[in-house]
Amino acid sequence: MSFMEHELAEPIAVMSDAGGVAELLRQAIVLVIEDGLRLSSAFEEVCDFLDISVERIGSHFDLAGALGAFRPMAVAAEFDCRGMDGGHVLMAVASHDRSLPVLLLTGGDSAMEGAADAVEELWQLTAVAKWAEIGGPGRMVDFLLHAGRAGRCLRQAPLWPAGSLRH
Repeated sequence: MSFMEHELAEPIAVMSDAGGVAELLRQAIVLVIEDGLRLSSAFEEVCDFLDISVERIGSHFDLAGALGAFRPMAVAAEFDCRGMDGGHVLMAVASHDRSLPVLLLTGGDSAMEGAADAVEELWQLTAVAKWAEIGGPGRMVDFLLHAGRAGRCLRQAPLWPAGSLRH
């Protein structure tokens, strides 16, 4: 009889209890799409404390490939990036996982918020937060803990009521 000397890789998907549908497993990673460093820097400060990784990609990068490779618990992006705007981010996320939490920074622009609302409804996304600005650490922690709990990748995340993502 022999024993395995290495651990098996974590599965990418598991069967859910409801109807035998495959559900993607998420990692304790926030995928940040931006042209600069402002958003990822803000997330790194909070995520270091919560033991969550931050992966940053430029707005010209292949988001679909990054979503598959990293399997993040959340995506954060500025709506008005040069290579990929918030609408494209939402469509890529919808193709990957409609329930994946997304944080879009709109800068308070009502046209951007309206466009995000339209894409969210059309692609049937269920966890999109639209903020004018990044806000303080408490707001970010709330978003991250909700995302970690939804993705079942954070152990000590309290359960928030549905719809609490909208601030």
